[in-house]
Amino acid sequence: MAPGLKWHALIQPQTEKIRHLRIQHKFSVLQKVNDRFGWTKQQMWQKQFNAKPEPEVPLYVIGDIHGRCDLLTRLISMIDADVASRNIDNHMTVFVGDYLDRGPQSALVLSVIQELLADTKRRIVTLKGNHEAMLLAYLDDPLKGRRWIKNGGFETLQSYGIANVTEDSDDDKLAWASEQFRASLGQNSIAFLEGLDLSYTSGNVFVCHAGADPALPLDKQDEKALIWGPDNFKKKKRKDKIWVVHGHYAESAPSIDQGRISVDTGAYFSNQLTAARILSDEIKFITAEI
Repeated sequence: MAPGLKWHALIQPQTEKIRHLRIQHKFSVLQKVNDRFGWTKQQMWQKQFNAKPEPEVPLYVIGDIHGRCDLLTRLISMIDADVASRNIDNHMTVFVGDYLDRGPQSALVLSVIQELLADTKRRIVTLKGNHEAMLLAYLDDPLKGRRWIKNGGFETLQSYGIANVTEDSDDDKLAWASEQFRASLGQNSIAFLEGLDLSYTSGNVFVCHAGADPALPLDKQDEKALIWGPDNFKKKKRKDKIWVVHGHYAESAPSIDQGRISVDTGAYFSNQLTAARILSDEIKFITAEI
């Protein structure tokens, strides 16, 4: 980002819209049943899952950005407006990872997120996604970069001015591009990427990139499962009353199902970036669109 250019200067003057979506899938059906039979909200949560969400602080969990800085800056502005309009205090903003790749603005995304982290008025947690893992593997060993370049690293390299490097490039070119990329990133950005957390917990809400193994306690999850997704994540629900908020699986709309809250709406191809606002006994979505 150019010196003195703030992230909010990137927002285009278009009408911004907050879409408050009702809880979907089974819970939306239960709402209809509730209207007829008069269930309490607690009974509704128990039917959808075995507990209501109760974070220790209000949470805004942002899905996979994938190089869409235009959507990121718009969504941050919308979250700020939502916080102000509702007088929400002491909230935490959590990014689920996959900041880079596929979209055209990865370099700007990294710059904006680091600027947000430097803002002492904000409370932000940044988590690691599988795309950050692939990028770091490339920096560590350029010959491992072909998979990353094929899956969106090509666009990230381009955003740093490194062109014409593909998964079919020879070993020497991959090594050269890795050196150029490391220099372009700079030590601060590399340290940011290396220091990303794997998960964040607030009350009975657990946030990670790709989901947690429902058969294991949260403190027994391994990195591969958290950033690539365990095979059984969507096949069974947890029994410990913990909600899992995640990205990774691009969907046409955010969703809530059996204690899983999905916030990846495929920003790089859908032009939509979503955040979940999670309060005690409430989950709603905010979506930035272009």
